[in-house]
Amino acid sequence: MRYTAAALIGVIAASLMSTPASAGTSAGTSAVPTAVTTLTAPTAMAAANGRLFVSDGNTVAVLDTTTLAEAGRWATSPCPVHLAFAGTRLFYGFGCPTNGTPGLGSVDATAGTGPYQAPTSTTSPT
Repeated sequence: MRYTAAALIGVIAASLMSTPASAGTSAGTSAVPTAVTTLTAPTAMAAANGRLFVSDGNTVAVLDTTTLAEAGRWATSPCPVHLAFAGTRLFYGFGCPTNGTPGLGSVDATAGTGPYQAPTSTTSPT
């Protein structure tokens, strides 16, 4: 199921990053901005305030939906998934399927600063 979601997210992100050949002005120049961004392992996405946030490997790529350019790329905990917003924070679950402790992390959604990783318990509840 995870690979199906990754494929779908890749298609959506790629469609946002491409422009049809017929789009343009009467002078033959494109009126629609274009950009090329490589997303190597997209697994989740969320949108807010004209930005599309796409988890990609150990980062979150920030795509501007107006200019179609990558506005930033923020380092996160390994394998971020399940992106969600609360106030000015972008929250994500993390943990790679084959290696890594799962947890919850967040980053300031406006600048990519202030990364936070919630402590996780290594003991089982009794």
